[in-house]
Amino acid sequence: MDLSKIKVMVSNAMRKIKADKKQMLTWESTRLNSESLAEWVDGSVVKSWGKQAAFRVFHICLSGHDAKYGDKFESEKPSRKSKIGLGQVEGSPSRAETLYDVAQALSWLATKRNSAEERTKRQIQIPALLDSLADLVSKHTIHEQTQLILQ
Repeated sequence: MDLSKIKVMVSNAMRKIKADKKQMLTWESTRLNSESLAEWVDGSVVKSWGKQAAFRVFHICLSGHDAKYGDKFESEKPSRKSKIGLGQVEGSPSRAETLYDVAQALSWLATKRNSAEERTKRQIQIPALLDSLADLVSKHTIHEQTQLILQ
């Protein structure tokens, strides 16, 4: 048995753990605004996970509760569709305040898929979805700061 491979594997795993920790700390410190959330849900989440999942993520982030369509045939963006509130999402805050809170909502929703392949696919997509939300938060923050300067 070649033990030198174990050292490389452990070293690689430790680097990955440090990178994951750094990413989660960034998510935890990035504050959310509802304008960015709605734009992100109606864009990136719809493209990656579909309208219904986008709708559910939006309402989990706004209220800590899952939701279903109030009217399936209502032609609105997911962030604007009427809802029927469902149960509290375990571990979810009453309102998502950071990207970490959004990550938890995405993760919860991803684990609700029946297919193991679909669950894994969605879980792998979470960091990229959060990157796109972080970009929107940054864009809206810069816009708000510019507006304050111009006043």
